[in-house]
Amino acid sequence: MPHNHASIRVLEKAGFRKEGFSRNYLKINGNWEDHFIFAITQEDLRQDGCQG
Repeated sequence: MPHNHASIRVLEKAGFRKEGFSRNYLKINGNWEDHFIFAITQEDLRQDGCQG
């Protein structure tokens, strides 16, 4: 979620890239919430020296 800065930082430190934004993506506690979409590829992992 865009306001969850700690979670975003964890994903970015792990090598995930922000790829998109989904408005009103998921209903949580009765409210539709926006979300960022993150992704990581096998190539990203190999560039960081991981064998994933």
